[in-house]
Amino acid sequence: MHARDILSRPEVPVRPETPLTEAIEQLIEDGFAALSVVADRDQVVGMLSESEVLAASSAVDTSIVDAVTVPVEVVRPGTGMSTIAHRMLSAGLRSIRSRRTHTGSR
Repeated sequence: MHARDILSRPEVPVRPETPLTEAIEQLIEDGFAALSVVADRDQVVGMLSESEVLAASSAVDTSIVDAVTVPVEVVRPGTGMSTIAHRMLSAGLRSIRSRRTHTGSR
């Protein structure tokens, strides 16, 4: 089993300039534990998790960039499940992002 088999939900990334309130709505609507914060050319610049949202929700003017976790753990679609489990357990992660294979389209 590989990342592509277990990380199968379509990802809904947010941009660094996305308002935090909009990102919170996205987390709630889609039921994700975290959202990838993606800049130009699909470069992951952070992860916004439920715990970061809770910590940042008391700050009215907090931006996504101020609230995200960096660096981000990224795996390839062909990464084995045991490797993913080891990385998540050893780093205490609840979320990990799978890097899409670039096909020229979004």
